[in-house]
Amino acid sequence: MSNFEHDGIGFCYEVLDEGTPFVFSHGLGSDRQQPKDLCGTLDGYQRVVWDCRGHGHTEPVGPDDKFNFTTFAEDLNALLKHLNIKQVIMGGISMGAAVSARFAVLYPNKIKALVLMRPAWIDQPMPETLSLIPYIADIMETYGSEEGLKRFRQSPELEKIRRQSTDNAESLCQQFQSPKAYDRRARLKEIPNDAPIADWKEVEQLDIPALVVGNEPDPTHPLEFAKAWAKHLPQGRFIQIPAKVESIENHSLSFQKHLSDFFKSLS
Repeated sequence: MSNFEHDGIGFCYEVLDEGTPFVFSHGLGSDRQQPKDLCGTLDGYQRVVWDCRGHGHTEPVGPDDKFNFTTFAEDLNALLKHLNIKQVIMGGISMGAAVSARFAVLYPNKIKALVLMRPAWIDQPMPETLSLIPYIADIMETYGSEEGLKRFRQSPELEKIRRQSTDNAESLCQQFQSPKAYDRRARLKEIPNDAPIADWKEVEQLDIPALVVGNEPDPTHPLEFAKAWAKHLPQGRFIQIPAKVESIENHSLSFQKHLSDFFKSLS
Protein backbone atom coordinates (compact mmCIF):
# COMPACT_ATOMS: atom_id res chain seq x y z
CA MET A 1 0.00 0.00 0.00
CA SER A 2 1.33 3.44 -1.00
CA ASN A 3 0.11 7.01 -0.68
CA PHE A 4 0.45 10.27 -2.55
CA GLU A 5 -0.80 13.76 -1.75
CA HIS A 6 -3.22 15.62 -4.01
CA ASP A 7 -5.74 18.39 -3.35
CA GLY A 8 -5.12 18.16 0.40
CA ILE A 9 -5.95 14.44 0.48
CA GLY A 10 -3.71 11.41 0.95
CA PHE A 11 -4.72 8.90 -1.73
CA CYS A 12 -4.06 5.23 -1.13
CA TYR A 13 -3.12 3.02 -4.08
CA GLU A 14 -1.34 -0.19 -5.08
CA VAL A 15 0.68 -1.11 -8.16
CA LEU A 16 0.67 -4.86 -8.81
CA ASP A 17 2.64 -6.94 -11.31
CA GLU A 18 4.39 -5.65 -14.44
CA GLY A 19 3.44 -4.86 -18.02
CA THR A 20 0.92 -2.60 -19.76
CA PRO A 21 -0.76 -0.37 -17.13
CA PHE A 22 -4.38 -1.25 -16.39
CA VAL A 23 -6.23 0.99 -13.94
CA PHE A 24 -9.48 -0.39 -12.54
CA SER A 25 -11.64 1.71 -10.18
CA HIS A 26 -13.98 0.38 -7.51
CA GLY A 27 -17.66 1.03 -6.90
CA LEU A 28 -19.45 3.36 -4.50
CA GLY A 29 -18.77 2.46 -0.87
CA SER A 30 -16.12 -0.11 -1.80
CA ASP A 31 -12.31 0.13 -2.04
CA ARG A 32 -9.30 -1.10 -4.01
CA GLN A 33 -9.79 -4.71 -2.86
CA GLN A 34 -12.88 -5.00 -5.05
CA PRO A 35 -11.02 -4.70 -8.40
CA LYS A 36 -8.27 -7.01 -7.14
CA ASP A 37 -10.84 -9.70 -6.39
CA LEU A 38 -12.85 -9.09 -9.54
CA CYS A 39 -10.08 -8.88 -12.13
CA GLY A 40 -7.63 -11.39 -10.71
CA THR A 41 -4.06 -11.56 -11.98
CA LEU A 42 -3.49 -10.60 -15.61
CA ASP A 43 -0.34 -11.84 -17.31
CA GLY A 44 1.55 -9.03 -19.02
CA TYR A 45 -0.43 -6.27 -17.33
CA GLN A 46 0.40 -3.97 -14.44
CA ARG A 47 -2.69 -3.54 -12.27
CA VAL A 48 -3.17 -0.14 -10.62
CA VAL A 49 -5.91 0.02 -7.98
CA TRP A 50 -6.75 2.93 -5.71
CA ASP A 51 -9.15 4.16 -3.04
CA CYS A 52 -11.20 7.05 -4.43
CA ARG A 53 -11.69 10.10 -2.22
CA GLY A 54 -14.07 9.30 0.62
CA HIS A 55 -13.28 5.57 0.34
CA GLY A 56 -10.95 2.96 1.81
CA HIS A 57 -7.75 4.34 3.33
CA THR A 58 -7.85 7.61 1.38
CA GLU A 59 -8.23 10.47 3.89
CA PRO A 60 -9.47 13.03 4.83
CA VAL A 61 -12.94 13.00 3.28
CA GLY A 62 -12.61 16.42 1.69
CA PRO A 63 -15.39 18.87 0.70
CA ASP A 64 -18.84 17.51 -0.10
CA ASP A 65 -19.03 19.39 -3.40
CA LYS A 66 -16.04 17.47 -4.75
CA PHE A 67 -17.89 14.17 -4.78
CA ASN A 68 -18.41 14.24 -8.53
CA PHE A 69 -17.05 12.40 -11.55
CA THR A 70 -14.96 15.26 -12.90
CA THR A 71 -13.11 15.59 -9.59
CA PHE A 72 -12.62 11.83 -9.36
CA ALA A 73 -11.23 11.77 -12.92
CA GLU A 74 -8.85 14.61 -12.01
CA ASP A 75 -7.78 12.69 -8.89
CA LEU A 76 -7.06 9.69 -11.09
CA ASN A 77 -5.09 11.83 -13.52
CA ALA A 78 -3.00 13.09 -10.61
CA LEU A 79 -2.29 9.48 -9.62
CA LEU A 80 -1.12 8.64 -13.14
CA LYS A 81 1.15 11.68 -13.15
CA HIS A 82 2.54 10.62 -9.78
CA LEU A 83 3.30 7.18 -11.25
CA ASN A 84 4.62 8.70 -14.50
CA ILE A 85 2.13 6.66 -16.54
CA LYS A 86 1.44 8.25 -19.92
CA GLN A 87 -1.20 5.90 -21.34
CA VAL A 88 -3.43 3.24 -19.79
CA ILE A 89 -6.18 0.78 -20.28
CA MET A 90 -8.85 2.32 -18.08
CA GLY A 91 -11.71 0.48 -16.42
CA GLY A 92 -14.04 0.32 -13.46
CA ILE A 93 -17.16 -1.19 -11.96
CA SER A 94 -20.38 0.76 -11.28
CA MET A 95 -19.19 4.13 -9.90
CA GLY A 96 -15.72 3.17 -11.13
CA ALA A 97 -17.11 2.69 -14.64
CA ALA A 98 -18.52 6.22 -14.51
CA VAL A 99 -15.18 7.60 -13.28
CA SER A 100 -13.42 5.77 -16.12
CA ALA A 101 -15.83 7.11 -18.71
CA ARG A 102 -15.40 10.65 -17.40
CA PHE A 103 -11.63 10.25 -17.48
CA ALA A 104 -11.81 9.06 -21.09
CA VAL A 105 -13.83 12.13 -22.08
CA LEU A 106 -11.47 14.52 -20.30
CA TYR A 107 -8.19 12.81 -21.24
CA PRO A 108 -8.83 10.82 -24.46
CA ASN A 109 -5.15 10.81 -25.46
CA LYS A 110 -4.26 8.90 -22.29
CA ILE A 111 -6.63 6.00 -23.01
CA LYS A 112 -5.61 2.88 -24.94
CA ALA A 113 -8.84 1.03 -24.24
CA LEU A 114 -11.87 1.22 -21.94
CA VAL A 115 -13.55 -1.40 -19.74
CA LEU A 116 -16.95 -0.57 -18.25
CA MET A 117 -18.24 -3.19 -15.83
CA ARG A 118 -21.93 -2.99 -14.77
CA PRO A 119 -22.36 0.76 -15.42
CA ALA A 120 -24.90 2.38 -13.09
CA TRP A 121 -25.14 5.74 -14.88
CA ILE A 122 -25.77 6.83 -18.46
CA ASP A 123 -26.16 10.45 -19.57
CA GLN A 124 -28.42 11.78 -16.81
CA PRO A 125 -27.84 12.41 -13.08
CA MET A 126 -29.82 10.57 -10.44
CA PRO A 127 -31.16 7.61 -12.41
CA GLU A 128 -34.23 6.10 -10.81
CA THR A 129 -32.27 2.90 -10.22
CA LEU A 130 -30.02 4.75 -7.75
CA SER A 131 -32.76 6.59 -5.87
CA LEU A 132 -32.23 4.53 -2.71
CA ILE A 133 -28.62 5.69 -2.34
CA PRO A 134 -29.42 9.26 -1.15
CA TYR A 135 -32.24 7.76 0.93
CA ILE A 136 -29.62 5.68 2.74
CA ALA A 137 -27.65 8.86 3.46
CA ASP A 138 -30.77 10.50 4.92
CA ILE A 139 -31.51 7.53 7.18
CA MET A 140 -27.90 7.40 8.30
CA GLU A 141 -27.86 11.11 9.05
CA THR A 142 -31.04 10.83 11.15
CA TYR A 143 -30.42 7.57 12.99
CA GLY A 144 -26.71 6.80 12.63
CA SER A 145 -25.23 3.78 10.89
CA GLU A 146 -26.35 0.99 13.23
CA GLU A 147 -29.94 2.05 13.87
CA GLY A 148 -30.25 3.31 10.29
CA LEU A 149 -29.36 -0.13 8.96
CA LYS A 150 -31.99 -1.78 11.17
CA ARG A 151 -34.66 0.56 9.84
CA PHE A 152 -33.50 0.19 6.26
CA ARG A 153 -33.63 -3.62 6.43
CA GLN A 154 -37.29 -3.34 7.38
CA SER A 155 -38.21 -0.82 4.68
CA PRO A 156 -40.55 -1.69 1.79
CA GLU A 157 -38.10 0.04 -0.56
CA LEU A 158 -35.40 -2.52 0.24
CA GLU A 159 -37.86 -5.41 0.07
CA LYS A 160 -38.71 -4.42 -3.51
CA ILE A 161 -35.03 -4.63 -4.44
CA ARG A 162 -34.61 -7.90 -2.53
CA ARG A 163 -37.36 -9.55 -4.58
CA GLN A 164 -35.36 -8.78 -7.73
CA SER A 165 -31.83 -9.40 -6.46
CA THR A 166 -30.72 -10.41 -2.99
CA ASP A 167 -27.17 -9.43 -3.96
CA ASN A 168 -28.23 -5.86 -4.81
CA ALA A 169 -30.16 -5.64 -1.56
CA GLU A 170 -27.15 -6.74 0.47
CA SER A 171 -24.88 -4.30 -1.38
CA LEU A 172 -27.19 -1.46 -0.40
CA CYS A 173 -27.09 -2.60 3.23
CA GLN A 174 -23.31 -2.63 3.11
CA GLN A 175 -23.35 1.13 2.55
CA PHE A 176 -24.18 1.39 6.28
CA GLN A 177 -21.35 -0.95 7.22
CA SER A 178 -18.43 0.28 5.12
CA PRO A 179 -15.54 1.96 7.01
CA LYS A 180 -16.43 5.41 8.37
CA ALA A 181 -19.79 5.21 6.60
CA TYR A 182 -21.38 7.95 8.69
CA ASP A 183 -18.49 10.39 8.25
CA ARG A 184 -18.51 9.72 4.51
CA ARG A 185 -22.29 9.78 4.01
CA ALA A 186 -22.11 12.87 1.76
CA ARG A 187 -20.78 10.64 -1.04
CA LEU A 188 -24.16 8.88 -1.10
CA LYS A 189 -25.96 12.16 -1.74
CA GLU A 190 -23.57 13.88 -4.11
CA ILE A 191 -22.29 11.12 -6.41
CA PRO A 192 -25.69 9.79 -7.60
CA ASN A 193 -26.68 13.38 -8.38
CA ASP A 194 -23.97 13.63 -11.04
CA ALA A 195 -23.48 12.00 -14.44
CA PRO A 196 -20.26 10.93 -16.18
CA ILE A 197 -21.31 12.63 -19.42
CA ALA A 198 -23.63 15.47 -20.43
CA ASP A 199 -24.36 14.10 -23.90
CA TRP A 200 -23.74 10.87 -25.80
CA LYS A 201 -21.84 12.89 -28.39
CA GLU A 202 -18.93 12.98 -25.92
CA VAL A 203 -18.83 9.18 -25.98
CA GLU A 204 -19.25 8.87 -29.75
CA GLN A 205 -15.92 10.69 -30.18
CA LEU A 206 -14.04 8.02 -28.19
CA ASP A 207 -12.85 5.85 -31.05
CA ILE A 208 -11.02 3.35 -28.85
CA PRO A 209 -11.50 -0.37 -28.16
CA ALA A 210 -14.12 -0.73 -25.43
CA LEU A 211 -15.53 -3.67 -23.50
CA VAL A 212 -18.88 -3.12 -21.77
CA VAL A 213 -20.13 -5.82 -19.39
CA GLY A 214 -23.61 -6.21 -17.95
CA ASN A 215 -25.73 -8.81 -16.18
CA GLU A 216 -29.26 -9.41 -15.03
CA PRO A 217 -31.14 -9.41 -12.79
CA ASP A 218 -29.39 -6.33 -11.47
CA PRO A 219 -31.79 -3.47 -10.61
CA THR A 220 -28.97 -1.09 -9.63
CA HIS A 221 -27.02 -1.71 -12.84
CA PRO A 222 -29.62 -2.25 -15.57
CA LEU A 223 -28.57 -4.30 -18.57
CA GLU A 224 -29.94 -1.54 -20.81
CA PHE A 225 -27.34 0.86 -19.41
CA ALA A 226 -24.50 -1.44 -20.46
CA LYS A 227 -26.06 -1.89 -23.90
CA ALA A 228 -26.41 1.89 -24.28
CA TRP A 229 -22.71 2.46 -23.55
CA ALA A 230 -21.71 -0.25 -26.00
CA LYS A 231 -23.99 1.22 -28.64
CA HIS A 232 -22.59 4.75 -28.37
CA LEU A 233 -18.92 3.79 -28.10
CA PRO A 234 -17.66 3.50 -31.72
CA GLN A 235 -15.70 0.33 -30.93
CA GLY A 236 -17.95 -0.82 -28.10
CA ARG A 237 -18.27 -4.56 -27.48
CA PHE A 238 -21.15 -5.68 -25.26
CA ILE A 239 -20.86 -8.85 -23.16
CA GLN A 240 -23.44 -10.30 -20.79
CA ILE A 241 -22.18 -12.44 -17.92
CA PRO A 242 -23.94 -14.43 -15.16
CA ALA A 243 -25.33 -12.28 -12.37
CA LYS A 244 -23.76 -12.35 -8.91
CA VAL A 245 -27.07 -13.49 -7.43
CA GLU A 246 -26.74 -16.72 -9.47
CA SER A 247 -23.10 -17.41 -8.58
CA ILE A 248 -20.42 -15.00 -7.41
CA GLU A 249 -17.73 -17.41 -8.60
CA ASN A 250 -19.20 -17.77 -12.10
CA HIS A 251 -19.75 -14.01 -12.25
CA SER A 252 -16.09 -13.28 -11.52
CA LEU A 253 -14.68 -16.08 -13.66
CA SER A 254 -16.79 -15.07 -16.64
CA PHE A 255 -15.67 -11.46 -16.33
CA GLN A 256 -12.03 -12.50 -16.07
CA LYS A 257 -12.33 -14.67 -19.19
CA HIS A 258 -13.90 -11.90 -21.27
CA LEU A 259 -11.41 -9.38 -19.92
CA SER A 260 -8.53 -11.67 -20.91
CA ASP A 261 -10.01 -12.19 -24.38
CA PHE A 262 -10.45 -8.44 -24.77
CA PHE A 263 -6.81 -7.80 -23.84
CA LYS A 264 -5.68 -10.43 -26.35
CA SER A 265 -7.66 -8.66 -29.07
CA LEU A 266 -5.80 -5.43 -28.33
CA SER A 267 -2.46 -7.05 -29.28
